[in-house]
Amino acid sequence: MIADTEKYGSEYEIVAIDMSKAFDCIDRKKLINVLKGIVAPSEYQMIRYILSDTCLTARIGGEYGERFGTTIGVPQGDALSPILFTIYLEAAMREFRNENPVQSQQESFNQDILYADDTDFVTQIRDQQQNNAQTVQKLSEVLQRWNLKVNTDKTEYIQINRRNIKDIAVRKLGNLISSEKDIPYRIAFADSVFRNLSRLWRNHHDITTQTKVNMYKSCIIPIMTYNIGANGAGDLSIQAFDKAQRRHLRYICGKTYLDMVSNVELYNITETKPISIMAAEQRWNLFKRVAKMENTTPAKRIMWKYFNTNNNKRVGKGGPRLTLHTSLCRDLKLIEMKFKTVNDYVNVTSALISESKNKNVICDQILSKKLRKYEHIYIPKEAIPNDPGLPAAIQLERDEETSTEQRS
Repeated sequence: MIADTEKYGSEYEIVAIDMSKAFDCIDRKKLINVLKGIVAPSEYQMIRYILSDTCLTARIGGEYGERFGTTIGVPQGDALSPILFTIYLEAAMREFRNENPVQSQQESFNQDILYADDTDFVTQIRDQQQNNAQTVQKLSEVLQRWNLKVNTDKTEYIQINRRNIKDIAVRKLGNLISSEKDIPYRIAFADSVFRNLSRLWRNHHDITTQTKVNMYKSCIIPIMTYNIGANGAGDLSIQAFDKAQRRHLRYICGKTYLDMVSNVELYNITETKPISIMAAEQRWNLFKRVAKMENTTPAKRIMWKYFNTNNNKRVGKGGPRLTLHTSLCRDLKLIEMKFKTVNDYVNVTSALISESKNKNVICDQILSKKLRKYEHIYIPKEAIPNDPGLPAAIQLERDEETSTEQRS
């Protein structure tokens, strides 16, 4: 969607619906009726038993009130509750869609996206703005019949266009919509957590360097790589993660500029790989999963619209803006493949779909090309494809590890 806005000047509006205490308002009788037709009889009886004869007790200070029965809501903190709520909300949304069918026009995009209790309506703004306020009102009426309450005061209306795309500071599922803003936010967040663990990093007596690096990989790396596969920033912006990563690793290892430790040696000491390599790997793993989805899913629909649009003329001046599409194009250019026309899109997705679950041919070829500039840097064995064109140092290290395992 961001790439479509950047290239063709399309305008979208996201209506973020806010539901008040959604998990506490589920009508269990309706939920049981919905589950009856979609789960096995044994599972149905088990869920019915869990939700039946539920009693609550109010506590004020240290005193407890009388027990009373309840017929609404699902247990908070239970692993099954989010799944039950998702099924319940989907049943309500299907009733809404049947009563308010979308009259799709050519090249238009209208989609509702659900994640737990977060509901977003994404509409493309055509000649005049869609009456999304009326849509929210109709949805509120339908959800009220399912005992779900829409908080209209907290419902957000977010417009995305080419003029404001870099200034949007809206977070969706933990990421900022603007890739350029999300990167410094991720780095600042990682720096904050890294500083909070400073006592751990400074402990040179009881904790080994390898243990610290493992802690770093578990606590800090996931912050910077969270959903990085969907980030459309360019290589230079992604390399800001590499700089932050090396700064952290030098502090953990107690290395300063006086020690004259190069980046290559730092990666060797800590046995890590650059985050930019992780980003490329996650980007293609994500694209492969999307390629295998049904054509009716939001991600597949917007990609098809992007490549199949009749307006092939790019808007705006200057070179192409950096988006997820341009990142994929640059990756494929390394292995002499194109990704610009609808035929290219069909060819690439067909190749990804034909790959087996545990085999990533295209991704492995791209990573092998990207790893060439990191010659002599330690790369974990599982991340290195079996490619004879790899740098000799990396291929040799892999062969040595393989032979060591065989001897063991």
